[in-house]
Amino acid sequence: MRKPYPFVVDRVSCSLLGIFNILMFVPLGIFQPLLFPKFKLFKWLLPVVASATLSIETYQTLTGVRIFELDDLLLGLALFLV
Repeated sequence: MRKPYPFVVDRVSCSLLGIFNILMFVPLGIFQPLLFPKFKLFKWLLPVVASATLSIETYQTLTGVRIFELDDLLLGLALFLV
């Protein structure tokens, strides 16, 4: 059965989405500087992570899988700092 309001989620769904965002973006923040020394500087790493996060959110919107959520974008940017 389809939910009448697909943008309304429960707490468990929000927790799982947070965990999945962590699993996606923390490795990018860790391995990118290790593999490419240029990205050890914040000014080089931030645009890469921002574009990766933005591209995932745009893909979700264009394919109809999910909606573009600003909180996911900001969470992805914040998580690479971890």
